[in-house]
Amino acid sequence: MEVRLVDNSKNVVRDALDDVFDGATAAKVAVAYARDSGLEQAPGLKRLVECGGNVRFLVGVDFQLTDLRTLERLAHGPAVETRVYWLTALEQKRNFHPKVYLAQAGDEIRALVGSSNFTSGGLKTNIEANLFVRAHKNEPPVRDLLRFHEDLWRSPLTVPISPEVRDAYTQLQARRKSIEAELHRDQDYERAHKNVHLAVAEAVASFVAPEHNNTWLLVTNPENYSLCRSGRLWGDEKKGRISQIQPGDLLVFYIAGSMALGMLAIVTSQVFEDRTPYWPDRVYPFRCSLLPLAEPTVFLPFKPLVPDLELFKGVDAKNFGQALQNSQRRLSQKDALRIREVIFQAASREISV
Repeated sequence: MEVRLVDNSKNVVRDALDDVFDGATAAKVAVAYARDSGLEQAPGLKRLVECGGNVRFLVGVDFQLTDLRTLERLAHGPAVETRVYWLTALEQKRNFHPKVYLAQAGDEIRALVGSSNFTSGGLKTNIEANLFVRAHKNEPPVRDLLRFHEDLWRSPLTVPISPEVRDAYTQLQARRKSIEAELHRDQDYERAHKNVHLAVAEAVASFVAPEHNNTWLLVTNPENYSLCRSGRLWGDEKKGRISQIQPGDLLVFYIAGSMALGMLAIVTSQVFEDRTPYWPDRVYPFRCSLLPLAEPTVFLPFKPLVPDLELFKGVDAKNFGQALQNSQRRLSQKDALRIREVIFQAASREISV
């Protein structure tokens, strides 16, 4: 028996799903949510459907996140059956939440079981935890999986997508979307949402630095900063310099010319090499990925901070730019805390307006 972890990090779920369906003659799927974006990430399943493979696809409709049109597109296959597990309307305290993908090729069963829904996020971009299993059909865990799907498929709560089911679900889905859109337009809700995001960002920044990781002041120009922000990347020509930056370190951006502070971000990857042109002035082939934690909508004046920072000790405040000739400076714990404080205060004020 082969068992391996698939998490969308080192191993992408969509590739493992191709391994599940490759060369199979039959498949059984049970997932909580399914959308067209998932079908786009499942070429192996589409090939199986087009080749006339026997497919049973069961999906949940809790929270109205499933798109029934996805099942209708699958149902065009000559040997495809699609059903929905209609639990929510009958038992409010339980949800239909499995993520099971099974396929058979001869006596071999391949399965993917874990957290990934049939969506682009689940199959490609989300942090997931799944086990890929390859085993003989008579192995006890495999038999349990096959029985699990069969029991769901034959449940009295499992129904085909009749016109009545489609119409009732579509109306409920439209109503939910309307209510959610109205909620998102509410200023109090939006403000509360931003406050939660900011509180989480502050907690992350406080945990990882300065006691545990470094905080770096990165110097760049406005155009390159905008690209760093949108692409969530930092780049350098010198591998030795950027390699000092490690995952979990914090980055503060200083925008030269504007003499201002930009966003606070956390490093999310090791340094990697990519020579694809991205910034307009140079290639900067050595790069690391980042995640913005706090992004004031306007640049913050940097000069008023200079007298408070150890970085500029002994430097004439009028000529503080001379200390920023290097594109990467490690900040002391005191300086890191002070700059973080300024950025988070500015972000908080913007939310309160």
